[in-house]
Amino acid sequence: MQIGNGKNILINSDNLVFMHKYKDAYTDKVDVICIDPPYNTGKKMGKYRDSFGSMQNWLDFIKPRIEYAKLFLKESGLLFININDRNSPYLRVMCDEIFGIQNFVSTIIWQNKYTVSNDTDNITTQTENILVYSKNIKKMKINRDNLKDVYVSKTYKNWDNDPRGAWRKGVQLFKKKTEKKYTVTSPTGKEWTKGWNYSEDRWYEELVKNDLIYWGEDGNACPTKKVFLKDSRGIGIKNLWLGSEVGYTQDGTKDLENDINIEASFLYPKPIKLMKRILEISTTDNSLVMDFFAGSGTLGRAVQIYNKENSKNINFV
Repeated sequence: MQIGNGKNILINSDNLVFMHKYKDAYTDKVDVICIDPPYNTGKKMGKYRDSFGSMQNWLDFIKPRIEYAKLFLKESGLLFININDRNSPYLRVMCDEIFGIQNFVSTIIWQNKYTVSNDTDNITTQTENILVYSKNIKKMKINRDNLKDVYVSKTYKNWDNDPRGAWRKGVQLFKKKTEKKYTVTSPTGKEWTKGWNYSEDRWYEELVKNDLIYWGEDGNACPTKKVFLKDSRGIGIKNLWLGSEVGYTQDGTKDLENDINIEASFLYPKPIKLMKRILEISTTDNSLVMDFFAGSGTLGRAVQIYNKENSKNINFV
């Protein structure tokens, strides 16, 4: 088996057997691991029964696989684990021990269900969790979303004909809770005394020297910072993912049936849009991604579609 040969690899094997056999081949080689392990629901799930007898048995099953996941990831690598509410706290503690609590990134809340169960007196659960861990949080990179065109056109303008281009105004430069205060003077001579976000030295070295302060149209308003469009890092990633944006569980079944053209016997596959969202925020042009609970192959299929739509060359195992 070769790594990085430009080909996707699909393996039919017990995952722990595979991971042990190819440990040397994949150690420190994988950029992103995304898994959807059994949930230990005790229910029959199509061709297998999702039952391990106890929480401890389930954790004993999961633990060596998570340990291999850490081994396989690059220092900058990320692990995404789909899991339900019941198991999430136990899995979180175990992953904290394996990866180190400092490498916990986030719990993404995915709205996987649209409808409410009216035939029960219980509270309807409409979400699942996606636990996110980094191998080394100091080296990981989460891709940001691009700014929306509508937002850019409304917010970024060249208010003062600055040769550096469009910028947005109104970025506050002070915090009420900052105790250390000093006074700055506007071009019209008006003084403002506040607990600024910048030390007095940095105010003049970074803001004044680089012409990053906006004093309002009349030069007399409370100063704000100029943020240029060319310097924008995009939009940060939120941890609440709505089904209307990334798909619901039922969409996963539709995706699978559209691909195979028959009724799906595999239950509860994840939607393609959900997997693509993970790829969007975690991969680069030539990333290697792995799913060792491949199920119906949703992640691999998502990689194929994502590559085609975005001219990427991501490979999957």
